[in-house]
Amino acid sequence: MWTTAGNFGGAPAIRRRRGDSRAYVGQDIIGLKVRVLGDAVFAPDQLLPQIAVGAQWKRTLDFEQIPHAVGAARGEDVDLYIAATKVYFAAIAGRNVIIDATLRRTRANQFGLLGFGGDGGDYRWTPEVSAAVWLERRRSARRGISDKPDDLRAFRENSARDCSSPGRRENVAFTAAWTDLGRIAGKSEHAGCICRCGRAISGARVGWIRSGCRATRAH
Repeated sequence: MWTTAGNFGGAPAIRRRRGDSRAYVGQDIIGLKVRVLGDAVFAPDQLLPQIAVGAQWKRTLDFEQIPHAVGAARGEDVDLYIAATKVYFAAIAGRNVIIDATLRRTRANQFGLLGFGGDGGDYRWTPEVSAAVWLERRRSARRGISDKPDDLRAFRENSARDCSSPGRRENVAFTAAWTDLGRIAGKSEHAGCICRCGRAISGARVGWIRSGCRATRAH
């Protein structure tokens, strides 16, 4: 099994508008993930978890602005990681639980928003852990925490945290999520939440949001 993912242009809220001289941060990401051992769903009784390896190519937008000014060494790089996933059926009050642990080799400053590498170090192995529980057949809750390499001496990094609850009712899909990226470039208020709902169009094993509305609030 392999999967790919991409994100281009950064978040819409931080793209540079024509004639806007203010500095923004963002990044492009292309990822590849391959399962190499085990099966979290169809082999739950095995002792070993499902093992996957992956890579993410990241490019910082406007590198010569904020990232270069704070001491980042380069504007693009590749993260490598290994992930272990285990599903426990009927584990908590009859509800399914999924645990995921990832070890990432990276030198991305603030996930790559502030470039890569710097005067504080180079590649480091950083842990990421998340857990999710199915509250109902089509609704779950997830909590995660991710460490960061801390390669800029001028701006220390701390762990990022997030939680989310996606679900579906009839033909309506919804997601509520909150994330805290920690300190970025010396500023501590980088937390926000998002609520999204829309009509879900589903086939045999495919579902996506076709139309809906989104409300966000970030500090």
